[in-house]
Amino acid sequence: MRTYEQTHPWLSFRVDLRKLPPPVWLLLGRAAALSERLGNAPLTPSETERTDLLILAEAVLASAAMDGNTMKPRDVEEHLAGTLKLPAAQQYLQIEVDNLLKATRWTQDRIQAGDTQLTPWAIQMFNAQVLKSLPWDDQVHPGEWRLPGQVTAVQGAPAEDVPLLMERLCDWLNGPLFDPEPSEERIPMTLLQAALAHLYLIWINPFGEGNGRTARLLEHQLLLASGLPPRTALLPTIGLDRIRSTYGRLFGQCARTNDPLPFIGHWVRAFVDELELRWRQVEELQRQAAWAAHLDASFDPSTTRNAARQRQLLQDLVAARRPVAPTQIPRLSAALAELYAPLHPKTLQRDLEALTVKGFLTKTASGMQALVGAR
Repeated sequence: MRTYEQTHPWLSFRVDLRKLPPPVWLLLGRAAALSERLGNAPLTPSETERTDLLILAEAVLASAAMDGNTMKPRDVEEHLAGTLKLPAAQQYLQIEVDNLLKATRWTQDRIQAGDTQLTPWAIQMFNAQVLKSLPWDDQVHPGEWRLPGQVTAVQGAPAEDVPLLMERLCDWLNGPLFDPEPSEERIPMTLLQAALAHLYLIWINPFGEGNGRTARLLEHQLLLASGLPPRTALLPTIGLDRIRSTYGRLFGQCARTNDPLPFIGHWVRAFVDELELRWRQVEELQRQAAWAAHLDASFDPSTTRNAARQRQLLQDLVAARRPVAPTQIPRLSAALAELYAPLHPKTLQRDLEALTVKGFLTKTASGMQALVGAR
């Protein structure tokens, strides 16, 4: 009998999915549907680039934050733009984020090149990259299995069993349980695979440092390999950061009860919550695009002499999100004030009447209010 079988009996590489509660199966189906919808969202190239970059930055920051990094979203944006300047004593925070960015992109490049096989070597490379160039003590060796007697934040499996356990973990994750037929079960089973991979890597705790970041990169690889786009495959990390205190407690709770199902349930719920949030954001982008197209068609300068002025007037009333007294309307923006300053006051009245006739505005007791564009 190996030592870990006595000290860590929950490392069984078995899971009885028949005991997974029905609500979790429903969430898995919801996650699969939303993943496909989000991946195929009809965004413009610029919107796609901006959305993907924003999610990448949020996911990297979330993963770093769960391991103690205190950088803020604005810091990451400045870092990506090459303008961030931190004091010398805090530059390690920037290195942590940069390491995660590079490791995430390396994973995406590997999957895109067709290298989808999960191996202990790949997991070691994740760890080597997230710990690169950071000031660790002599016991921490990036990308190498933990040494006997080495103290870590989580009491992992005995160090002498780590190489065997990591081989078993990869064999299990590459096995038939997570490669189902029919194909419509592929995404739900991949989500279960990613959650269990994350949980087991933390339980084993194979490295001297960076196990959490490594586990999140591991789940990212598995989700990418199943065909999920990067913008979707990064969302579990952001979702887990939103339930950080619960997330941290689940590893010990599931070990004590020898039951991985609570972790799976919270992981899937966090993923679905994040998918729903991102889909609402996509819907808002689509609504804004439709609104802009409607404005272009309704205020064509070649057909309406006052089109540009009336369009600015409508946009500022939409942005106000409330009724505005006519006398206060020119103060809504500097652009509006500049447009109406040299004109007769009746010009504003005529423009308001024109927009009302077109169905864009309504008159209330408190003033003029936009009927469209702001929800």
